[in-house]
Amino acid sequence: MQRNDFVVKLNKNRDLTTGSITGGLWSFAVPLMLCNVFQQFYNLADTWMVGKYAGDNALAAVGSSYTLLTFLNSVIIGLEPVDCVAFEDSINGIKSAHAAGMTTVMVPDLSEPTDEIKPMIDFLCTDLSEAIKHL
Repeated sequence: MQRNDFVVKLNKNRDLTTGSITGGLWSFAVPLMLCNVFQQFYNLADTWMVGKYAGDNALAAVGSSYTLLTFLNSVIIGLEPVDCVAFEDSINGIKSAHAAGMTTVMVPDLSEPTDEIKPMIDFLCTDLSEAIKHL
């Protein structure tokens, strides 16, 4: 196969108004899901390296930046921030998700919500099984 043949195959138009609806949805969903899985692997590796070599403050920065990356990914795929739900355990994560306009669900881990961020929290949950009810 020559390069031009490959480019033509990549650029083919898809008509989602004909054919299987399920097949069309899967053709868009699978690449997005794979990208999310790879993003999670990157986040795990980043968290491990930073936590091991840079310390607690740097690790908190990595955790807070995840909300920003999620926001940017949602904008790129066409979602509005108001259509997104941010599950956070950190104060800075709640602040950034609220500033972006997302619905915020806090599941406190190491720090309880302060009076400053309580108005920014849409749902306060004791554990993840309770938080799942807000999806």
